[in-house]
Amino acid sequence: MLPTFRTRLHIGHHFFGSGNIGDDFMLAGFLEIARDLLGNPHLTCCTPFDRDAQRLRLPDVTWLPYDAASRDEAVASSDAWIGVGDSPFQSEVGSWFLDHLAEEGARCDRFRKPMFYFCVGVNDYAAMNYPATRAIAAAAEGIWTRDRQSTAMLRQIVTHERVAPAADLAHVFFLSRRRPAVEPEVTGWLLNFEDRSAFSAGALCAALDALATNRHRWLVQEVRRLTGSEWELLASLPSDHRERLEVRAPDYAAASMADLTACWGAPETIVTSRYHGALFGAWAGAKVIVVERNAKLTGLVEQLELTSIKDFTSEDSLLAAMARAQPVDAGRLAGLAAAVTRAGQQLAGALAAVGSTERTVRWPAGDDHD
Repeated sequence: MLPTFRTRLHIGHHFFGSGNIGDDFMLAGFLEIARDLLGNPHLTCCTPFDRDAQRLRLPDVTWLPYDAASRDEAVASSDAWIGVGDSPFQSEVGSWFLDHLAEEGARCDRFRKPMFYFCVGVNDYAAMNYPATRAIAAAAEGIWTRDRQSTAMLRQIVTHERVAPAADLAHVFFLSRRRPAVEPEVTGWLLNFEDRSAFSAGALCAALDALATNRHRWLVQEVRRLTGSEWELLASLPSDHRERLEVRAPDYAAASMADLTACWGAPETIVTSRYHGALFGAWAGAKVIVVERNAKLTGLVEQLELTSIKDFTSEDSLLAAMARAQPVDAGRLAGLAAAVTRAGQQLAGALAAVGSTERTVRWPAGDDHD
């Protein structure tokens, strides 16, 4: 039996624990908002991934299995459903996320629970044309986005007043961490390409040759060996160039949040095609060069005024971008963290309007429940 709480929120996104530390950065930021602004609600989340790792790092959440009974009970016992972070409106890597959200929407409709999306983005333009995207967005009581581009796109398909701008939740997490000293002449490479035509191993090798006096780190954000991810791209390099790269990969199963934050160090320059790799670098004081492989990265480039290249196929354009990149102004970053806090205050008001009642919940039997 779980204790009685006044406010219960079910975190409806199911990718947490899958192996991408950007997800952990986002959720840690949300937990700070929940504690400081939402009255420290009881939080549940159903995931098919590494719940033990999530319990270790993020114990404020009750981590439950991703079976139909657990999902039903979690939604039915909540006051509201909330999609926390990331880019739920996406089609670039298949319909898996939209399919999940359609199921969650049906549950919320069945149990008459309001749905909110908090600090989310649009991953790619094509997703906005999907009927499923429009239905999911239309079912939301409120959507707070993480950049102006996502706000503009969603306002084309959702009533204007139900979409509000904010920023990524990781800003709140990074704000609460001490900024480390930048490591001079260290370059971090954090690369992922679902579309391999946007990446050239030859261009990377040529850049490593041109920057031979620097120390180079291969940064791993996604620990799974997915197609186009960090581990696969590293394996595609010639052995002599691989040996120049110091691999910095998190121990995802056992790492604390502090361990995840410290894993990459503080390279002076970070070249990345990962959203949260760019945010990490900005907060660490690095010169960040973003490879704009999708719309969400374009939105981040505009938001932080980052140096960018359209693809990773030319060492000349890459080296030119590295030469002109500058650290992000600390005041701009603090302003984005403040935007998330304001959104949290708005969310608190929306949840108060929903109303809640005292209740005691009995979860389905099973040793996987807290």
